Amino acid sequence: SSKIGEELKNARKEYKVSAQKIGDVLGYSQSHISGIENGTKIIPNKNFITNYLKFITNSNFSKMNFYINKINEIANGEIEIATYIDENTSILDAFTYDFESDSSQ
Repeated sequence: SSKIGEELKNARKEYKVSAQKIGDVLGYSQSHISGIENGTKIIPNKNFITNYLKFITNSNFSKMNFYINKINEIANGEIEIATYIDENTSILDAFTYDFESDSSQ
């Protein structure tokens, strides 16, 4: 949980988005966002992670996939988030890596 949160925090800081701003957009308090990022809250669900990354990367699927792949690696099978298909992601890669039916692809 703390490693996933740390990765989210690093991504957010890279894009210079405040925890308050992402909390406002996603409907959470700044303290809840900080708790997830610092590992004091439980692992967020796939939808939260996807929306978090979609917002901070401005829906740039290549950048989202970079972080999704890192989080999937950190999670070591505990959660699997599907990547998004764009001009930089082949359909074969998307299906073989982590396609799942509950994704928002």
